[in-house]
Amino acid sequence: MPQCRDHLGKEYPSLAAMARAYGFAPVVLATRLSRGWDPETALLTPARKRRSGTCTDHLGNRYPDLKAMAKAYGMDDRLLRQRLSRSWRTEEALTVPVRENRPKPCWDHLGREFPSMSSMAEAYGINLYTLQKRLKGGFSLQDALMLPNSHATRDHLGNVYPSEKAMLEAYGIHRNTFSRRIAAGASLEDALTAKPHALHTVDGKLEPKQDGKGNAYRNLREMCDTLGISVSAYHARKRRGIPPDRPNRVHPITDHLGTEYPTLQAMLDAYKVSRGAYRSRKKNGWTPEECLLGRKKKGTSHER
Repeated sequence: MPQCRDHLGKEYPSLAAMARAYGFAPVVLATRLSRGWDPETALLTPARKRRSGTCTDHLGNRYPDLKAMAKAYGMDDRLLRQRLSRSWRTEEALTVPVRENRPKPCWDHLGREFPSMSSMAEAYGINLYTLQKRLKGGFSLQDALMLPNSHATRDHLGNVYPSEKAMLEAYGIHRNTFSRRIAAGASLEDALTAKPHALHTVDGKLEPKQDGKGNAYRNLREMCDTLGISVSAYHARKRRGIPPDRPNRVHPITDHLGTEYPTLQAMLDAYKVSRGAYRSRKKNGWTPEECLLGRKKKGTSHER
């Protein structure tokens, strides 16, 4: 077992044991020795003790720490630290009042003024979250305030359901789909009645579209279905500056026998070759005939 000796030659089972024998933490001794202190100085120099009253305000009052000083001035210590880190003077950091977010006044359907929406909801005995959700869901202000404080909700036709879950079940819409559509800015009717994937969004927002002829569509999906292209094809054309309503270009291709096909895919389908296999063979230096027939001629070699 390794042993340590002090400057007097006394042995200890470990460095930690020697540090404790001299009355201070092992980390203190280890730090001193790593900084090049000789053993005698490292063992005999007393460890520093924290002084009380390490924080002083602008009036000269001392506090044991920053948290106590902040508490004495009735403020949060995190705010005080933040102000001091931004080079505020001590007096300003302690005495400048904290800015409060003042709520905006609002009025009910009868014209009565309330200091905030929260106070108006409280006056009508409903939850603030319920009130906000009802207003966002298309409720009139009167209905949002006067309906009992429950999970009742209403669709775009005015039908009342005991809960949002019951309404979504009636329309066959998943809750996540409905929430995502509402967050993207869809109307309540679209969120409830649109077919799956019918409402295309960009950056979480609905994107109404027009084609090159000025025809308006409710969303990107509807336009792509009308034009007969996929959404990915639309974005590819958009990146290349191609109008979305331009007809697809046809690139005829001829095989080794001189037979012409309207597209590469049509030729590959005729020879029952996948596009991946064709590309791989072509990349390895196979001739067009070999790429289509799937075999190398005698006396030739291909790279792997």
